[in-house]
Amino acid sequence: MKKGKKILSAALATMLVFSATSTSLACTGLYVGEEQSENGSTYYGRSEDLSDNSTKILGISEEKEYKEGTTYTDADGFSTEMPDKTYRYTYVRDSKEFTDQPVDQDGNVVGQAYGEVGVNEHGVGMTATVSTYYNDYAKLVDPLKDGGLTEVSLESLTLGNAKTAREGIEFVAKILDKYGAGENNSLMIGDQNEVWHMDILSGHQYVAVRMPKDKVVVQPNMFQMRGIDINDKENVIASKGLVSLPEEYGFIKRDENGNIDITRTYAREVSKGSASRYWQGLNYINPE
Repeated sequence: MKKGKKILSAALATMLVFSATSTSLACTGLYVGEEQSENGSTYYGRSEDLSDNSTKILGISEEKEYKEGTTYTDADGFSTEMPDKTYRYTYVRDSKEFTDQPVDQDGNVVGQAYGEVGVNEHGVGMTATVSTYYNDYAKLVDPLKDGGLTEVSLESLTLGNAKTAREGIEFVAKILDKYGAGENNSLMIGDQNEVWHMDILSGHQYVAVRMPKDKVVVQPNMFQMRGIDINDKENVIASKGLVSLPEEYGFIKRDENGNIDITRTYAREVSKGSASRYWQGLNYINPE
């Protein structure tokens, strides 16, 4: 993409700080590197497709200490042991008028409301998630897990445990290695130095990349990473089976350099709605 004019308007910046609700655009992520913004700042965030009557509230989760053996369980059935201490962080959740906590079909409270964006006391920020979808090949050999990690807990667990953006990605990776994923998702975690984008590709496979400062990304509900060099440990964090799994079962796709093509290997065919939003986003940012 040509560099074109510098981006952003104040309205767009506000949308990226706090996830906006949008039924017309559905769930769409956006990243703007510091070299592409008018004021030299980095922006990352997403719109939400849940509902136009789901008012959001900003809250603060205070620093907490836990007794050994304390267990955290969320509304989707994911459970893990808590650390000795968690950090203070902000969150954005549905308002109490909509639902204070997720409830089952009988109205029983089953967990805390989904926190989709926030920043912790160490300056680590997170936006989660853009829902994504794997193909039938990946589903067959590494299906999503009941009780695996889902978006409902990503923000609260990660911001409570990460001092840097990379630490946040590594924290999520360790959970996926141990428990697996209950959903395909894309998320971004940043700090004052860098932003990382992570794709949760299947039950146990994932990849994360350090985002370049001279690029802009529009991401509707689809995987977008192409050729990834998993040997670039400084800029890539990947699951152990990212390449070996599709290699073993014969559905791996590679780029011209021999690296795994993430989208062609793991992604489901792009829907017309996502393709349309992708074109609209790129055209808005850079009509050329």
